[in-house]
Amino acid sequence: MDSNKMREQFEAYWKRQLWAECYADVKEQMFTVWKASREAVVVELPERDVEPCNYSLGFNSCLKESRQAIEAQGLKVGVKP
Repeated sequence: MDSNKMREQFEAYWKRQLWAECYADVKEQMFTVWKASREAVVVELPERDVEPCNYSLGFNSCLKESRQAIEAQGLKVGVKP
């Protein structure tokens, strides 16, 4: 996820907080911490199935869609050996 999308998500979160106006002076510091926390998370997915069968096609498709959804949230994806 690019930094702009991450910033949009943070701004949406910030606006929902009742205390946001009281702590406007620390907003940038909080964004830095929030961004770092998202960058530190790595979701491990299993390896693709290389067997040519119907199960493999569905499994691999699911892995691809899962990876896209996870990355769209600004998280990294690793592959379990």
